[in-house]
Amino acid sequence: AIGAVILALVVALAAAAVWLSRTGTRAEIRRYTVYFERESLEGLQIGSVVEMRGIQVGRVERVTIQRENINRVQVTVRIYGRTPVSDNTVAVVERKLVSGVARIALDTPHPPGHSPA
Repeated sequence: AIGAVILALVVALAAAAVWLSRTGTRAEIRRYTVYFERESLEGLQIGSVVEMRGIQVGRVERVTIQRENINRVQVTVRIYGRTPVSDNTVAVVERKLVSGVARIALDTPHPPGHSPA
């Protein structure tokens, strides 16, 4: 009986730890659709990293070639909720030269409300 109680406590603590680890900035996920035209997406795959200023902020969820226009590829990305994405944020595919693994880099040239210096 004592063993069962201890086991139940361990399971409850593990569940609480998992729940607490998901309640940070990554708990809320937002999905965005990005379109690439005539750009090579070689090395980009489901699960590829999405970064902003060198920091991982999400992952690629889906990659689909458009039926109406085979030069246009639709990429769905999952971005952590507190990532500052705005209307002028752009996405660029970058590849590591040695491995060929691709990632999406997000950049906001001029944050809203700020003019270039």
